[in-house]
Amino acid sequence: MKNVIFFAIFGIFLSGCQFVGILSPMVTGIVIWKDGRAYKYYDLDQVVVCRSIKRSCEEIGMRLVEEKNGRYGRYMLYHGKDSLSFYIKSTRGVTEASLRVNTFGNKPLCEMIFEKIDSNICVVEYDTNGKPVMLTNPSAGTLANPS
Repeated sequence: MKNVIFFAIFGIFLSGCQFVGILSPMVTGIVIWKDGRAYKYYDLDQVVVCRSIKRSCEEIGMRLVEEKNGRYGRYMLYHGKDSLSFYIKSTRGVTEASLRVNTFGNKPLCEMIFEKIDSNICVVEYDTNGKPVMLTNPSAGTLANPS
């Protein structure tokens, strides 16, 4: 009987972050798949994540159709061969980026797009005066030119 209780507790509490909903927002670096949407969390500013999304979508040949700032985040819709809808919101220093491909979702394509976004996150962009406007230190999440 003790073994059954032990394995029940072990199975409930150590089955991963998907089971324990409280821990899932703290996970960074992995793509979480839920109800046809892919979610990824960044410890960076929302502006930096949005710039990386725009750059990545331009590189894969998608065009921006709609972009709206909402009360809690930013919505971006891209069209190309597929349609991509992004919703980016930031709470307490953590930026959540969610992505849906087409109507029902496409997990491999979402993961490929998030890999592209991750590779573009530490790209430094410069304004017309030659000053950097993106990250100087991606691990620290500091902006080079915050003004």
